[in-house]
Amino acid sequence: MELNKSKISFSKSFLAIGCSSFVLGIVFAYFVSLPLAFVYLSATVFLFLALFLKNRQRLSIYFILIVLFFVGMVRVYSFNTPQADDISYFVKLGAKRVTLRGQVVSQPEKRFSGKSFLFRVNSIKLQDIFHPASGLVLAQSYNNKNLEFADNAEVEGKIILIEDKGFFAKKLVRQNIRARIIIGKHDETIVTEKNYLNIVRICLLVRDRLREKLDILAQPARGFLKAVLLADKTEIDEEIVAVFRYTGTSHILAISGLHISIIIFMVLIFLKALQIKRWLRVIILIIFLVLYTIITGARPSIIRAVIMASVFLFSFIVGRQYNIYNSLALAALSILFFQPYQIFDVGFQLSFISVLSIIVLTSKFLTYLPRPKNNFGLYLVLSFVASFSAWIGTLPLIAYYFGIIAPVGIFANAVVIFLTTIIMWSGFVFLLFSYLCYPLAQLVAFTIEFMVELLIYITAWFSKWSFAFFYTHIFTLRIVFIYYIVLFLFLNIKRIKSSLRNFYHQRCVSN
Repeated sequence: MELNKSKISFSKSFLAIGCSSFVLGIVFAYFVSLPLAFVYLSATVFLFLALFLKNRQRLSIYFILIVLFFVGMVRVYSFNTPQADDISYFVKLGAKRVTLRGQVVSQPEKRFSGKSFLFRVNSIKLQDIFHPASGLVLAQSYNNKNLEFADNAEVEGKIILIEDKGFFAKKLVRQNIRARIIIGKHDETIVTEKNYLNIVRICLLVRDRLREKLDILAQPARGFLKAVLLADKTEIDEEIVAVFRYTGTSHILAISGLHISIIIFMVLIFLKALQIKRWLRVIILIIFLVLYTIITGARPSIIRAVIMASVFLFSFIVGRQYNIYNSLALAALSILFFQPYQIFDVGFQLSFISVLSIIVLTSKFLTYLPRPKNNFGLYLVLSFVASFSAWIGTLPLIAYYFGIIAPVGIFANAVVIFLTTIIMWSGFVFLLFSYLCYPLAQLVAFTIEFMVELLIYITAWFSKWSFAFFYTHIFTLRIVFIYYIVLFLFLNIKRIKSSLRNFYHQRCVSN
């Protein structure tokens, strides 16, 4: 009976296990370079073995996991290999001042005295003739030509190869951006086509309009709301960011699962008030979440939360049981397939580790605590346990990357999350009233400004606790791995003891 249960559990969580195998392949390929032909051959051999041994289900599944490991390696190698006409090759051949044709694929943002945006190249001008080309270029424009997302354009400027050195350059290369072009004041920029009906362009215009609506708020409320509603942290004061960092609550400033769950709850209440059928509410909500992801810049933490929420909501329509591990794995696979180097991004790691810690550790800790007698007590216990679980799970990563440990975050998170929820609700009400009734919007604005000031005051108060935070430099990469291995063994101590007991019993019987 126990064996059957383990088989069922294994098959139900296959996507999560397969994702782990795929991730291991990515990490292995980053550190070890193998011939691409060997990797392809190995993947093919194990795939044939899996199909040939399909009657032996467990063995076949193991071979499929090995195939996924090699697929992860193939994805990294293919990601690292530019196309034959990649723009970086032209730069290596000596191109310095060029004219490029292509499309703007990011909303131009003000940087210093110019504007910065990504430009997808489709052709390059050589000796007065345009030749096919491909690849992404980071453009820095200093002229007054107004470019927007999805514009087809012809740009002229000085092109420079991006070398894989330094933090910023490595980050660009990992996004397949291998060159940048500097468009001077007197360089020519021609917009050849305006794609007004592009859905991403429309979403970005909506984001700009919402930014303008939030501009009537006073600081720091304006910067805080732009961060938690629109993923725009450009207007948050560095001192405020530091206060949240010292209390282990800086995740509040980046849109993640918490923010998405608040938004889902609000939209569902609104749709239910309109008496829309359940299945239609779910479809509308999923579409809204996809559009919201685009509006907020499609960051990994947002994509992860939206995919998990969409799978959960879709399970109601099809009537299938929801598996939170598989949905988390699906979110990771969706991001890593297109951007495999995200696995090395600290934001990606913290986003997934924190969610996984809450999923795994919260249920473990709750078994040792008495059940609260009322809903308020249940909220306090769940808030504290979830906060403690996330803190335990992310502690080594935060210490490794930022050299800081903030124990006060265990207590501060419960209060900060509660106040942030109220502020977000108020923010959406403010945006709604700003279009329907401006005097009421101003009244809500005063409330938001007070709540944000209160939130910052309380967070600063937590940061002044004697054990609030301390700096550390002892967490090396080796210690981080040891920490997670010990944590894994601790969580599975009962299962390990049971396996050892059974093994000892079998040895005794055989003897």
